[in-house]
Amino acid sequence: MTDENSTPRRLASAPPDSVPLDGVVVVRRYAESDAATLRDAVTLSIEHLRPWMPWIAHEPQTVEQRRALISEWNRNWDQGVDFVMGIFEGHLCIGGTGFHLRGPEGSVEVGYWLAASHVGRGIITRTVTALTETALSMPEVTVVEIVTDEANERSAAVARRCGYELVERFTRQREAPGEKGIGLRWRRT
Repeated sequence: MTDENSTPRRLASAPPDSVPLDGVVVVRRYAESDAATLRDAVTLSIEHLRPWMPWIAHEPQTVEQRRALISEWNRNWDQGVDFVMGIFEGHLCIGGTGFHLRGPEGSVEVGYWLAASHVGRGIITRTVTALTETALSMPEVTVVEIVTDEANERSAAVARRCGYELVERFTRQREAPGEKGIGLRWRRT
């Protein structure tokens, strides 16, 4: 965790740039050339994502804004402070995920979203399973967490399907319209 006056946590080793899920879907680091397909995935799913994703309040964004965001994500990746990845079917962006350093030393948090048109195909379950295995294979990671809001039952179901244990229920500020303000912390070690 960090505060305004501290140095952000860093990982000494980065996850691989690409994690294949099957013969078609891959989780990988974004390239600036992905800006248009990322914009399309988000823009076509705004109402689907609005209840759960606080960042959706800043949508839609232009391709140029996406390029700048991807550039920032890649700087953070290179510095070892945050690892934002896209979920791709061929060259089409269908979602986003990544490792975030929000917890204590030795932990990473996996976040995820999926375009509305791809829900119900097991893609997020396969993504979280693969990223969990990837994170736990990294020498400095001993804990992988998922934080959901109690109202987001689909996201909690992903955590359960991927073998995460519910370890904490806590009050938090509501950040998105569908949230109750009750956080659930899920953990794998």
